[in-house]
Amino acid sequence: FEALSLALANGFHDLERALIDPRLETLRGDAKWLQFLKLTEERQQAHQKTLNPDLLRLYLEQLREREAPATGATTAEIVERAAARRRTVSARIEGGGVKRPEDAFHAASLLVESDRPAEVERAAALARQALAGDPDLLAARPLVATAVDRGQMLAGKPQKYGTQLVEIAGQWKVYDVDPEVTDDERA
Repeated sequence: FEALSLALANGFHDLERALIDPRLETLRGDAKWLQFLKLTEERQQAHQKTLNPDLLRLYLEQLREREAPATGATTAEIVERAAARRRTVSARIEGGGVKRPEDAFHAASLLVESDRPAEVERAAALARQALAGDPDLLAARPLVATAVDRGQMLAGKPQKYGTQLVEIAGQWKVYDVDPEVTDDERA
């Protein structure tokens, strides 16, 4: 708990990580655990207030739509909502709305699904920016890989990491992977 207090003092605010980290399992039965969770949640809420509210809202909107697609929404409506979110994100980026690593992550998460190479390239750059700004932002790592692979696929080139799937004759298959990329590079 002394180390956790030090982490909080140094800006730790990742409640989800605290809840799933197996190294903390033995602490969860202790009465001090609830106090740690409370403080972490307070810090997380305070941290979220420092983020670009539009990018956070759009990111959460996208997550909700993925988890529970709108009842009765057509594919065209879902695609149009995603495109509208990307237009808003691009405007926020142009307006200097990406100030924190999480802002870059949220923007990249929204742009990476595009079929436009320039937007996907921007997603890769933003994901790298997020990771460079906060190496502990672990979700940015697979986002970098996804953006790079999606960009390669859109350019008709083999992907590097193997994150992209394509439907061929009704079956999903891994899109071509560059055989010269080693597993060490992928890791």
